[in-house]
Amino acid sequence: MEYSKEHLYPIILAGGVGTRLWPLSRTRAPKQLHSFFGPSTLLEQAYKNLRRGFPRRAVHVSTNATSAAAVRALLPQLPAQNLIIEPVRRNTAAALGLAAAVLLDRDPDAMLVTVNSDAWIGNPDAFLKAIEFAARIIKERKDHTVLVGISPTYPETGYGYIEMGLPVVKYGNLEAFTVKSFTEKPSLSRAKQYLSSWRYLWNPTVITVRADHLLSLYRMHLPKVSQGLERIAKALHSRNAAATVRRAFQALPSISFDYGIAEKLENNVLVIPAEFGWADVGSYRTVHEILSGRTRKNVARGKCVSIDAENNLILPERNKLVALIGVKNLVMVETQDAILLCHKERSQEVKKIVEMLQKKGMTQYL
Repeated sequence: MEYSKEHLYPIILAGGVGTRLWPLSRTRAPKQLHSFFGPSTLLEQAYKNLRRGFPRRAVHVSTNATSAAAVRALLPQLPAQNLIIEPVRRNTAAALGLAAAVLLDRDPDAMLVTVNSDAWIGNPDAFLKAIEFAARIIKERKDHTVLVGISPTYPETGYGYIEMGLPVVKYGNLEAFTVKSFTEKPSLSRAKQYLSSWRYLWNPTVITVRADHLLSLYRMHLPKVSQGLERIAKALHSRNAAATVRRAFQALPSISFDYGIAEKLENNVLVIPAEFGWADVGSYRTVHEILSGRTRKNVARGKCVSIDAENNLILPERNKLVALIGVKNLVMVETQDAILLCHKERSQEVKKIVEMLQKKGMTQYL
């Protein structure tokens, strides 16, 4: 199976807000710009992981206009043309479509692989091997889309799932299967069923596909988005490119790639089960699990003393001493202007606080 990285471009998707990680994650300082697991931010770590297997010219970042300056500051080594800026937030379908249009304009044989900036990856080398296998498949099957899936370790209701079908192609210790179905954020009972079956995988949205084939899927499944992307593609080298792209992008409907395209794929889509210590850093429960090694010990930033306390995540402002007595499963996050207290098992609901603040007009906290 012939393979070359010459036309493969990783796209780090870094335009989200991360409402479940409020109050750390804000509109102007979203979660990918924060460091949860060491000195590097999530975005910096995603870039470092990819640079282990790709040259600097290949790695791209897709973000929005609000975060663009912060991304440039964090990644000064990123070539200027490799930062793809969404004029406004229009969800992942528009963001990925814009990236595909830009790459296809630069390279008619471009393949792209999507990497979320908020994903934690414990084994980057295994992650890169899965991407390499996906690209090998696309080299031979230009009309295919190849996903990477993760075997679930617990019944997570906040993730999407992929159901595997029949095995199709094998390379080394990796194998690609047909995709039978997609399920987005199942109920707890269904997630438990998925956990007991080898056929179901978590969907980390690691997608490898040719740019031209991806845009053909937009024409098929999201025609309104496709029409806007075609206007953008024609304007890329025009005299008023920036203004034209901004107007066309603002007119695009806001829809997720998973809902708009991925879940509608019925043919020519494969999935590679892989293990590389993945987690979607989408809630404080996940932050605690990674930092605690999936134990029930307390995790605290700075100084913490405790009596009869366990399974707590404590993130105070400016290294304050925190004392715990008789509390369990607690999340405490403090910033300069806000404090969050919640049960760890309900940390997915933090986004409801953000929605409440929006309704109450308390935008200074967003």
